[in-house]
Amino acid sequence: EARRLDPQNTLHMARLGALMVETAGGDAAVLDEAQKLLEEAVIADKKNYAAHLFLGRLLVDRGGDLERADWLLRNAAKLSERSVAPSVERARIAARKQLWPEVESQLERAQKMDPNDYNPYFARGEMFELRGLIFNAVPEFQKALERTQEGSAGRLRVDAAIDRCTQLIASGAAQEMAKLVDAVDIPAPGAGPQRNPGTTTKRRRRRGGKGGGGAEGEAAEGAVEGGEVAAEPVAEVAAAEVESAPVEASTAEAVSAEAAPDA
Repeated sequence: EARRLDPQNTLHMARLGALMVETAGGDAAVLDEAQKLLEEAVIADKKNYAAHLFLGRLLVDRGGDLERADWLLRNAAKLSERSVAPSVERARIAARKQLWPEVESQLERAQKMDPNDYNPYFARGEMFELRGLIFNAVPEFQKALERTQEGSAGRLRVDAAIDRCTQLIASGAAQEMAKLVDAVDIPAPGAGPQRNPGTTTKRRRRRGGKGGGGAEGEAAEGAVEGGEVAAEPVAEVAAAEVESAPVEASTAEAVSAEAAPDA
């Protein structure tokens, strides 16, 4: 109603866009409209916190321009320095770039700001899920669940994540993903030296030497010239093993555009 009475009001644009993001349930048409509204609000009002936050979040969720999303979220953090949400969303960007120390740094900052906010736990669970570490992801999602209210957008979001993990475990895909992580020696986030994003280092065995040579030894190592091969994210590799598509969920608790949110 407020939007109808004053269609050019950027606060109303941001509120409606945020609401649509929260309730779209993966509906592409609704998300397209939300993105259009939020884009307009950001252009018209450089100090609109909610517009910057939700547009950045939407770009992350939809696999959009991560650099622009990061810029939007940096601005959101400046507009509301006490808000947890920008740090959490920037952690989600870092996870998609496989920058694990940056993920933990952002999440630790967010948790210090508000230990009771569900979002940092959700983002950490999502990080493990992206790496194919489903059995590590579930406890984090459970912690997030404990910090949401029944019927809230956050509860629906966490429920959907737990459902995804449950499907992977029930189908046996989670176990296969864990084996794949071990087979290619992918370190858990925050553990050991970091490789270049998207690559897995492979060593070529010497022919005829100790440890076996020939085609069999090379196949076991998966060696290629140059010592590195591109590695698909483990979660994407195993996703094809689950017949039903994962349920998409809303992105976070609704925020007020007039005051800095808690989440």
